[in-house]
Amino acid sequence: MLSKVKIIFNLQLILNIIFFIYLVLSKNYIKINYIVFSIALLILIVSLFNPKIKIFKLSSNFLEIATLPFIFRYLASNFIQYLSLLNMISLPLIGCFSCLISFFINFPLVMVNYRKIDNWFLRLISVQALMISYELLAFPLIGNSIIDALLRYRIIDIISFFIIAILILKKWKINFRWNFTIVHMTITQALTVLLLLIFSIWLIGFNQFGNMGSNLSEAFFYWKDIIQSSLNINTTAFLKAITPSFMEEIERFFNISILLLATYKMKYKRWTATLGSAFIFSVGHWPNLLNHISLNDLSTQIITTFSMGCLFAVIYLCTGKLWLIIAIHFLNDLIGFSITSTSPYSLRLGILTSYYNGMLTSVLIFVLPLLASVLILSFKETRQLINNNIQKAIN
Repeated sequence: MLSKVKIIFNLQLILNIIFFIYLVLSKNYIKINYIVFSIALLILIVSLFNPKIKIFKLSSNFLEIATLPFIFRYLASNFIQYLSLLNMISLPLIGCFSCLISFFINFPLVMVNYRKIDNWFLRLISVQALMISYELLAFPLIGNSIIDALLRYRIIDIISFFIIAILILKKWKINFRWNFTIVHMTITQALTVLLLLIFSIWLIGFNQFGNMGSNLSEAFFYWKDIIQSSLNINTTAFLKAITPSFMEEIERFFNISILLLATYKMKYKRWTATLGSAFIFSVGHWPNLLNHISLNDLSTQIITTFSMGCLFAVIYLCTGKLWLIIAIHFLNDLIGFSITSTSPYSLRLGILTSYYNGMLTSVLIFVLPLLASVLILSFKETRQLINNNIQKAIN
């Protein structure tokens, strides 16, 4: 089975190289294609000759996991765009072909390369490279409403990433659990976790509505009028919220699991898994620079998402329920995508904007979840609960 996949993998590399050569001959290329071509050709040579020297194998493996997710999607999306310009194939057929390529393109890479990775640092890099390749390289739309919806809202990518995640975790001998069963939880632990979940839901509201309140009550708690006036939950907002909540939490599960396995003999492994996964989650937002976000806004986003990442990691470590943090993340994004930019509430400057040039909300969104995470990780009852969950998860 593996030999057949390796043949497909090499064939995929060859097709990428051939398409690049065609782009050069037709003078339809850009400078980045030289880099893509050179890397793809180098990887093909290494893949065919399979060097036995350890440093060469490690270097080639690193090169493959760090670049091939981007190369495969980059040239595949260019190929789809080229087909649409030919006007020889119907657009719906091109769209269906685009969905198929988007779905299958990374499977040979995962089966051939990812299965061999046993270093925890390389595993983190490989997951991040795969995730960012989905973020950066979208397939072109072709004008069909259904097919375009599958591509624009990355429904195909969600399904593909989920199946790939299962395959990778199986190869790495990591158990994938949607709903980790907690055998025993004391009343104190249960109440603490319940308060943590209530706090998380409140934080979502404060994150989205805090800057709209005209008084402190409206900024921190009384959001009824703001919600009625400012929210427009529709299909578009729903579809936009699905992808980041699903894929980013699957990635978080990867990162937490990898870090726990790497530090399972350490006393403070819960801190390493929480802070490490949150750091990866926050810096993973750098592609937003390509969406014309300012460097200052990106810095604020990275800082606040680090804090939220800690909170999400702690919720998972306490409950073991991946579906729960997906749901909380989805709720936050759904509200964010549903706020109308023309409502009187979203247009006005709330009371919190008068403090520290409007930075008070961002400061609180950073401090509050980070403080809650530190308390939960330090509190004796929940610390014991988390350590028990970690032990069961690793076993």
